[in-house]
Amino acid sequence: MPAKRIRTWLTGARAKPLRDIGSIVLGVLIALGIGEIADDIRWRYKVSDTETAMRAELGSLRRALSERISANDCIERRLEAIGAILDDARHGKPVPPLINYARPPTRLLESTAFEVAREEGVSLHMARERWRMYAAAYGLTTGLYRSFADPERARWDSLSLLENIRGPIDSDLLASLSIAWVEAKAYARRQ
Repeated sequence: MPAKRIRTWLTGARAKPLRDIGSIVLGVLIALGIGEIADDIRWRYKVSDTETAMRAELGSLRRALSERISANDCIERRLEAIGAILDDARHGKPVPPLINYARPPTRLLESTAFEVAREEGVSLHMARERWRMYAAAYGLTTGLYRSFADPERARWDSLSLLENIRGPIDSDLLASLSIAWVEAKAYARRQ
């Protein structure tokens, strides 16, 4: 079609609907662009908030680890006292009345922000390397803490039976308490 004919065709009665359609298409494209920009801004804020929460959680995980490590000398002293009580019990002496053996400090490990980031897709909007670093930090910290806290807690739960004993201990209970004591001592030395 020659240029003059196109201009005539666009300026006639047919031009108004075409201009209206063009305006609508342009408006839709502008609205979609603004929506994408708003969506990008929203995800940036969400990523920023999530990273702040994850850094706080990782800080509490590190504090739990350092608290447990710094309490190691105290835990070993407690275990020595329990060992002395078990030795006395082996020789027929009654267990002294104790209120609490004061188990090692254990904390609930929080990974809520990490789980939320993974479940809500926030991780998809983070830089991949940064997300990998967070995932590795969570995995390492929680794995390290649980590697000694969970088995240690089971041993101390067994040793807590001493809190309720009054008088001499029978040989079966003494044997199981001695095993729990040896294992708890081994876990304490591992730290």
